Amino acid sequence: MRTMKTRTTMAAGALGAILFLAAGCGGGGGGGGGGPITHILVQNVSDSVNVGDCVAVEGPYTVGTGSTSFNLVDTPVGIGSDSMEVVIVPDSVWLAQGCNFTVSETVVDDQNVPSDSGEGPISAGTYDFVVACDNAVDDCFFNLSWSATY
Repeated sequence: MRTMKTRTTMAAGALGAILFLAAGCGGGGGGGGGGPITHILVQNVSDSVNVGDCVAVEGPYTVGTGSTSFNLVDTPVGIGSDSMEVVIVPDSVWLAQGCNFTVSETVVDDQNVPSDSGEGPISAGTYDFVVACDNAVDDCFFNLSWSATY
């Protein structure tokens, strides 16, 4: 009988341990609310693009469906403010076409800006932040912050 009791006690203890662990593996029920989270892609990064060039300065970054926002601050060196085209474009478009995309293929396409900021909806996917330096003489210098909320 002693053997039987030991096996029963061990089995009950094992079952109790499994139930205890299973209770701790639930879906969380208690805090947080489950709303969208802002993901910082880049925070105040200094960068530059040579005059006449068009470059993916950040990315590719994979994001979920939600919104995106950015702030690009011109930090000109030389003559006056910089003139830039600022674009958020799907990575697949960037890889296939470089700067030969159309406005309809972009999430953002703001042209002839010295500094720029904006926000808007974004679909789940992988994106690049592209800057074209449209200056006649000097390279474009700027600081960039970019985030996605999903």
